[in-house]
Amino acid sequence: MSKDIIKVDVRGVREAIQRAKDTRGELIRELGGTTERAALGVANKAAEGAPRLHGILKNSIITSPEKKDDLTWEVGSDRAYAARQEYEHKSRKGFFRKALAAEDPLFKKAIQNVLKRVGKR
Repeated sequence: MSKDIIKVDVRGVREAIQRAKDTRGELIRELGGTTERAALGVANKAAEGAPRLHGILKNSIITSPEKKDDLTWEVGSDRAYAARQEYEHKSRKGFFRKALAAEDPLFKKAIQNVLKRVGKR
């Protein structure tokens, strides 16, 4: 009685795993840079749109971007009156929200470009 034997020889698994690890790292680096640029864009746009009497609020926004982790940045102001100005100023309210809305499509497009570029490698 003979046995039917199937032999499977898989090659390139180690290389594929390493390539996936390399791609993950590259993706995080690329998306991290994209996120940083978006955070700086929001800060600049919000600072330009903020009400200005002495420029203190504007300067606090420009200097506020802070990296929290590879893919997270925080933008804001350390001025106690910033939130009130955002929601209650007669002519310039919504400067943070407007900055986010303006940056959103640019950020999404940049993310798509990174995913396409890194995905092809």
